[in-house]
Amino acid sequence: MTRGQVQLFRVPGDRNLQAQLALHEIERLRALDGEADWSDFAVLARTHETLEPIRAYCELHGIAYRTGERAGSGLSAIKTREDTRSSARCGDAPAV
Repeated sequence: MTRGQVQLFRVPGDRNLQAQLALHEIERLRALDGEADWSDFAVLARTHETLEPIRAYCELHGIAYRTGERAGSGLSAIKTREDTRSSARCGDAPAV
């Protein structure tokens, strides 16, 4: 498994297809590592609305999940140097 590494994917604009692709990749990686747990994975998106299909899947299947909606819940991805560079490669922010 790619412990601690980020994988970037080009995906279609439809958020339901995006969710299906993300969940398929998580299931594929979990199958490769019998000890992998859902808590070993993160799915990042620009908006919470984009993640709605994944949240619904998790709720339907009893999978615990956490969003960054709570104030003070952690670092903003765009404020870290590495994520700013990743965002710049994706066309979302200027490189630092």
